[in-house]
Amino acid sequence: MKNLASSVDRKKVRGNAVLIIDSDEMNIDMSKALLEKRLKCRVLTANNGVQGLEILRTRQVQLVLLELEMPYFNGFQVLQTMRLEDALKDVPVLIFTKAANEKNILRAAQYGIIGYIKKPFVPDELINRVAKYVPEGETYKLLVVDDNDRDLERAANIMSERFPHEILAVSSGIEGLELLRNEEIQLVVSATDMPLIDGLRLLTFVREDKRLKNTPVIFMDYEEDPDFTDEAEELGFQGFVAKPVRAQELISAIEAALPT
Repeated sequence: MKNLASSVDRKKVRGNAVLIIDSDEMNIDMSKALLEKRLKCRVLTANNGVQGLEILRTRQVQLVLLELEMPYFNGFQVLQTMRLEDALKDVPVLIFTKAANEKNILRAAQYGIIGYIKKPFVPDELINRVAKYVPEGETYKLLVVDDNDRDLERAANIMSERFPHEILAVSSGIEGLELLRNEEIQLVVSATDMPLIDGLRLLTFVREDKRLKNTPVIFMDYEEDPDFTDEAEELGFQGFVAKPVRAQELISAIEAALPT
C-alpha cells in the first residue's frame, strides 16, 4: 500500500491551505513541520515572491506567511501585487520579521497585513496566530485502487495535491477490500478492470456492507463499457472518469461525491 498523505492531509478544508513564502529554507522547514503536526493543515511553500504569487493565482490559499526581506522579489512587492489583484487582495497575510525592525512592520501595515511574527518564532505564537484563520474540519480518508502503477500514481497525486485529506493508494482490489474493512474510508476511486477483484466486485462489497453502503464510488478506465455501467448503476456509483485521468475531471467528480 502506498500512503501518499502526510499529517497535512487531515482536514476537511476544500483546497484551502497555508502558504509560506520565505527565502530561508530552515524557517520554511520548521514552520511547515510545526503547522502540519499541530494544526494538521495543508502547507504550501515558495522560496521567492514570484513563485509565491504563482501559487496564489492557481491554488486556494487561506492564509499567507510572508518574509519581507527576500533577495528576489521581496515581501513588499508581493504585498503590493496582491493588493492590486481582485482575486488576491483579501487573502490575509502574516509577516515574518526580525524583532527590532519596526520600520518594516509599519511599512507592511500599509498593505493591510493582519499581524507579524518575530524571528526566530516561538512555536506557540505561530500556532495561535495561524489557528485563527485555519478552520477546523473532519478527517477524511480517500481510497484509490488501480493495478496500473502509472495510473494509480497519477490519480493519487492529483487527489493529494488538490484535497486536504489522507490519500490511500493500493494496486489491487484485494488490498482495497482490506482497507475498506479496516479503515474509515469516505470515498473510493477505482479502476474498473482489475484481476481477481475488479471494480464491480469492489462496488458490490461496498453496497452490501451496512457500514459502507453509502460510501461514494467513482470509476476510471480508458473506455466506458456500457454493460459495466449498467450493472454499476443498478448498484449505485457516483461517476466515471476517463483515462488518462485529467485533473479537473477527477477533482470535479470527487467534489460532487464527497460528503458535505
